[in-house]
Amino acid sequence: MDRVTVGLDLGDRYSRYCAIDEAGKLVGEGRVRTEVDALRGCFSGEPARVVLEVGTHSPWVSRTLEELGHEVIVANPRRLRFIWNESVKTDRKDAEQLARVGRMDPELLQPIQHRGQEAQMDLAILRSRAYDRQIEQLCKDRYPETERLRGPKGVGALTALAFVLVVEDPSRFNTSRAVGPYLGLRPKRRQSGESDPQLGITKAGDVMLRRLLVGSAHYILGPFGPDCELRRWGLELAARGGCNAKNRAAVAVARKLAVLLHRLWVSGQEYEPFHHHPPRRLSAVPA
Repeated sequence: MDRVTVGLDLGDRYSRYCAIDEAGKLVGEGRVRTEVDALRGCFSGEPARVVLEVGTHSPWVSRTLEELGHEVIVANPRRLRFIWNESVKTDRKDAEQLARVGRMDPELLQPIQHRGQEAQMDLAILRSRAYDRQIEQLCKDRYPETERLRGPKGVGALTALAFVLVVEDPSRFNTSRAVGPYLGLRPKRRQSGESDPQLGITKAGDVMLRRLLVGSAHYILGPFGPDCELRRWGLELAARGGCNAKNRAAVAVARKLAVLLHRLWVSGQEYEPFHHHPPRRLSAVPA
């Protein structure tokens, strides 16, 4: 059988779907209630590629469809502006557009990966910011890997647990350097000819974790931050001057900190303040 690609435009009560085959021919369409049993009944056939947009219902819908054996692609909404900008926009047309892009090249949609249900619930505890003892207990009982991530001074239980819950599966990144862009800590770029202006960060990914990492970076660069490679690098960057030099340095340190935390997680190594360079030696005190 030809592989079928289904575009699913999710709604609060009903969702529209549109199915096309490998040749791009329409083979089915309709609507289904946005409920578990209704979706199970509608998608109980042969495994297909199902493309849907991230939203309120996409986490549980994607899990439901994956349990039925379908390949589920959750599209990044930033990549769907060509749908939003249509002069004539309908749910049916949106579903067909999702199906056609998913059939050609899913990477054009920059698919995201929803975290598991348990991680989502634990992350909700963090967002409430009113359960310090419970956060410490979660770290101890369910996420012992956070202990290693708290090695760098300035990274506490909240930041370490948020990092683990947002990333969830560290093997999803081929390199640790990919974590910074995933969390929106990479600068935007609009290069054209001789013009290459300095722009702010993309601010993609989880807002809370990004703010926590920047807060940790400010501590590392602040008066109480201990001497370490990361602090030295950040202070040298800030000393170059220019507009908002300190803020840019904090964001850069936050990006490097995200890389460091991921590397500690996947390697199982303990944090070393001076991995590449030895600490500075204090001058001898004259007698």
